[in-house]
Amino acid sequence: MEGVNSHATLNCDDKKQSPCRPRKQLDYVIPSGRSDDETWRCPACFSHYEDPVVLSCGDTVCRACVEVIRDSCPKCCKKFNAEQLYPSRIAERQVPKMQCHCPNRGLGCAAVIGVLDVEHHLGAECEWREEECDQCHQQVRRAEMARHKDTTCARKPLAAAEGRASQSGTTAPSQIDQLFTPPAAPEGLVARWDEALAEVTLEWRPVVVPCLAGAAASPVLYRVQATLVAGHDADPSSGGSPVVIYLGPECRCRYRFPPGVAPGRVEARFVVVAMRVAESGPSAPATCTCAAVVFTYDHDMDERGLFYYIGTQGRTQPWQNPAEAGWVTATRSSDAEGKATDLTGRQPCHSSTGSNPTPAWWQVDLGAERLFTPTRYTLRHSNEQSSVSAHTRLQSWRLEGSVDGADGSWRTLDEHTNEPNAIPARADAMATFAVAPERAFPARRFRVLMTGPSPADYNLMMLSGLEMYGALLLRDPTLQQPSSQVDQPLAPPAAPEGLTARWDGVTGEVTLDWRPAAATAGDSAAAQPPMLYRVQADSLAGLDPTISSVIYTGECRCRYRVPEGTAPGRAEARFVVAAMRVAESGPSAPATCTCPAVVFTCDHDMDERGLFYYIGTQGRTQPWQNPAEAGWVTATRSHSCTKNYPNSWWRVDLGAERLFTPTRYTLRHSNTPSCEAYRLVSWRLEGSADGSEDSWRTLDEHTGEYDAIPREGGFTDFAVAPERAFPARRFRVLMTGPNYGDHHYLALAGLEMYGTLVAPSSPAPCSPPPPQLSPSVVFTFEHYTDEQGLFYYLGTRGRTQPFCNPAEAGWVTTTRSSDRVGKASDALGRQPCDSWTSDVPTPSWWQVDLGAGRLFTPTRYTLRHSNVESLVGHRLQAWRLEGSVDGGAHWRTLDEHITEEGNCLPECPDGTALFWVDPEWAFPARQFRLQMTGPNPKGCHFLHLAGLEMYGSLFLDPAPSSSSSSSTGECTV
Repeated sequence: MEGVNSHATLNCDDKKQSPCRPRKQLDYVIPSGRSDDETWRCPACFSHYEDPVVLSCGDTVCRACVEVIRDSCPKCCKKFNAEQLYPSRIAERQVPKMQCHCPNRGLGCAAVIGVLDVEHHLGAECEWREEECDQCHQQVRRAEMARHKDTTCARKPLAAAEGRASQSGTTAPSQIDQLFTPPAAPEGLVARWDEALAEVTLEWRPVVVPCLAGAAASPVLYRVQATLVAGHDADPSSGGSPVVIYLGPECRCRYRFPPGVAPGRVEARFVVVAMRVAESGPSAPATCTCAAVVFTYDHDMDERGLFYYIGTQGRTQPWQNPAEAGWVTATRSSDAEGKATDLTGRQPCHSSTGSNPTPAWWQVDLGAERLFTPTRYTLRHSNEQSSVSAHTRLQSWRLEGSVDGADGSWRTLDEHTNEPNAIPARADAMATFAVAPERAFPARRFRVLMTGPSPADYNLMMLSGLEMYGALLLRDPTLQQPSSQVDQPLAPPAAPEGLTARWDGVTGEVTLDWRPAAATAGDSAAAQPPMLYRVQADSLAGLDPTISSVIYTGECRCRYRVPEGTAPGRAEARFVVAAMRVAESGPSAPATCTCPAVVFTCDHDMDERGLFYYIGTQGRTQPWQNPAEAGWVTATRSHSCTKNYPNSWWRVDLGAERLFTPTRYTLRHSNTPSCEAYRLVSWRLEGSADGSEDSWRTLDEHTGEYDAIPREGGFTDFAVAPERAFPARRFRVLMTGPNYGDHHYLALAGLEMYGTLVAPSSPAPCSPPPPQLSPSVVFTFEHYTDEQGLFYYLGTRGRTQPFCNPAEAGWVTTTRSSDRVGKASDALGRQPCDSWTSDVPTPSWWQVDLGAGRLFTPTRYTLRHSNVESLVGHRLQAWRLEGSVDGGAHWRTLDEHITEEGNCLPECPDGTALFWVDPEWAFPARQFRLQMTGPNPKGCHFLHLAGLEMYGSLFLDPAPSSSSSSSTGECTV
């Protein structure tokens, strides 16, 4: 049975060769007095028993293995009935007595523990277990964690910087930018090949850097460059120019071969450079050069393996046995037939060790310049044609690896016990076996150790071939670093943009994200090295000590952990992100983006650690004021609290200088007993950057939750799912269903939010603020046909002459979306008439421009319908009154009515009605627009308007700017 053993076959012989169910293999300790541990392990999965059961044939397996092995016993191949299974009490009593070596034995742990105690040992006792550093997130041995955090951690907090970041976003030079010596070259470089991902993983030991007196330790950055070098039998185009594949502080990177490049046919050369980089310049680089070759299996003893590569000197010359040529060293436990060098030969032969009771072995040493991490290996039996040869093949062996060959340094890579069919029973038979990824490691020496007699009970070891597949790392000091275009002087990039922050309450980290910095114009893509970002975090105003730390990253994201002892909701951190392009010739000038950030964590409902308390106390620097009343944020709502309309909402705008990413929020109900029935039951918290209707995104949603908010001033906090959270400027609580009493009143008496507040790099556009003026004339409503309104005042030139339509006189300007009947100026006339726009699905509107020098703050307004009786069904029932101060570039809502309100205008010709403008919505504007937001009662989109009058305060600016002049021609009336 040549080829790779399959783990998914139903053949009984195959079940004996390989585990039928994947389980983590342990290095068991064989009880004294036994030659093997077969009776202690399940014959199906080769691991200790889990819930053992006895089959009808008498053999014992794990209960979970029964479903995999189907209906034949993996040990005796007899059929069994899956319904006739009995618990094995004997095996259950044996399992607790079984012992194994710690899985970290190869790293140095010498503990021998019970198989049931492995997880506890790894989690609580083993000092050789690798854990994630909570600062840099690198895998570090538990025993070395303290030293790592103090010396080599790339993200450890540093001493306070000299000089603090100013409000303008500049940072003073810190200790990390001065006085440092070059690092040593990276060491311990190894490569691993992942067949599933088709990737090479490079790893090396952290570089420890000595510091001069008075200098703080700065992180070491690693720059990895890859070059493909084609072999003589590969496509010449497989080779290429150097490519920088990694730039960052971690001691690991991954490389994936380009599409169309066969990994087993191309050599990849890697250059790892260690340097210390700050804004003042990099240290001198320390280089470690290596070449990596990946060997992928095609068929037994093909020309894609390790020893064929060495025997052809990298596929550049005809084949020679590498052991006979002296390029590797082959030895064995004793000599009988043939030579030890037969192990790396290409032709089958008759070669074996002597027959003695001590374990026989065959060993190969790759040399000081090579390390190899195997994924598969092939064994070939002797080619002797005698009847005895077929019974002397291997059935119990262990493939081991070592770096130095010392007795205690050999670690198991693969193991087989009493598997007579692992290698077919014939001369020069071959079979290939897989090395489990969790067992694979880089080694210089490999040994095939015979752990049991052959099927004929011989102790001699017959082998005539070994080939291996995986990743080879050449540590040849003669390899030269290839030249690269990326080491030329560099121009600075553009500053990073779109900086946002997110707070994770579980991990206690702030995650910063930004858009990639744009490269310098004129540079070709090939000449541009990867971008490096330097993130400095400084604690500013707060209740805790100031702390400064620096993070280097090659990605557009970094994570910052709030230092121990610092309450996240009580201190402000300023982040300065500098983008620079780094090569060995030095870094470019940095391009900086500054971002103040504050983290708000919830302690209890309506505490003093939320966003609006922070804004209302101006960063906890003065007594509390309602931030909306003080003008620091803007709060609006869909209607006054007395209106019972569906889809009501409450909205807050943080302003152009703020972006907030929420993690929790608190809602408080009204404290009036009569409002108990108005408690929210169904709502949606939404966020938006610009407030347009299609920009609102859901942050949290609740439907039909009758007990979500307690009665009479009760409040409850709610979580925002991390996958829904995003930075926004505007937030809205939208009512999506009737309240507790089946009404649509939206009663709220408080909102507080928690999360991360940042100042965006580029403020979102907003309408310009209206000027602060004193009212010149106040207009008060008396009755529908009174002469106390704004347009009557303008049409009589301040009540000094008979009335004239101010739009027809040119003193104001009226327009509408389309003309059907009448004129746009009819809206400001005093007599009823028939005037309307066309029936188009796009929103119809009527607009008035008061002209330069006038601003008006409305409090009430009246609308009059057409005077034609047959058009009563075309009266308005859904509209929005809007205002603007910048010529209509930005509109803000003053009043809004929806279809569900019913008969807002009387159902009669020239019907007139009065409407209020909520004081919270009112503001001084120059342009006003009445926009139709839904069809009329007849289902049409005709906008009928035969009269508009407004009441409120008129502001007259005696010196309007020339740029805002209009046809009105003057600022006074």
